[in-house]
Amino acid sequence: RSVATGLPVSMKIFMCLLTVFLITQMIGSALFAVYLHRRLDKIEDERNLHEDFVFMKTIQRCNNCDGSLSLLNCEEIRSQFEGFVKDIMLNKEEKKKESVEMQKGDQNPQIAVHVVSEASKTASVLQWAKKGYYTMSNNLVTLENGKQLTVKREGLYYVYTQVTFCSNREALSQAPFIVSLCLKSSSESERILLRAATSH
Repeated sequence: RSVATGLPVSMKIFMCLLTVFLITQMIGSALFAVYLHRRLDKIEDERNLHEDFVFMKTIQRCNNCDGSLSLLNCEEIRSQFEGFVKDIMLNKEEKKKESVEMQKGDQNPQIAVHVVSEASKTASVLQWAKKGYYTMSNNLVTLENGKQLTVKREGLYYVYTQVTFCSNREALSQAPFIVSLCLKSSSESERILLRAATSH
């Protein structure tokens, strides 16, 4: 006589229903959480909008009625509003000024730097020309340590040169004059962008 093994049919049905119920409850809880989060965001936006509307209505009441007849402190409200408007206008002016400063590079005259050799030396020594050109008198570019040209103002610049630049950072030992293009950040760190492949 065989003995029946396994769970009864009623128990299997109960387990299936319990599993479906738990899964449905989890999905419903997740959807409700999303809905509640969006609803809270919407209520927050509406509350902020309502506060802005009340503030504007208060300013309107202060402008329309006599301050002595109103229970509102109109002087403080006006000063608050003027402070907000002033901050907005200052931010707008600063952004406009920054935009103008970024475009000032196009208004500056073209800058030319030249390399000359010392005729008195027997060896071929090259250096930046200090006289004969208006480069060094321009505040935009300065010559430091007699060999380094530094651009003082931030912006976009085009570099034209008669030497060929490449990404090779190794200096050529036989090159008497090495030309490098470096970027110096506000943290005083200097990074070589390009180095001349042949400058002799």
